[in-house]
Amino acid sequence: MMKDVALELCEGRLVLCHEGGHSPIYVPFCGLAVLEALSGIGSRVEDPLLDTYAKLGGQRLQPHQEEVIAEAARNISTLS
Repeated sequence: MMKDVALELCEGRLVLCHEGGHSPIYVPFCGLAVLEALSGIGSRVEDPLLDTYAKLGGQRLQPHQEEVIAEAARNISTLS
């Protein structure tokens, strides 16, 4: 959704900010996943910790997080 908004309003420019406080070992894999999703290009780099983190609790969106995403989608829909 954000890529579409950036194309419509900002000539495709999109700024992302990564806050701190994350594992310096794991954060490069998270950043790469974001870049792959935005570009549509898979690097084929395997995330060695993906299975470990997938098994941890708290990986699903919480209701308040889902609501923020839904609100953003509603706001975006009013732009067109």
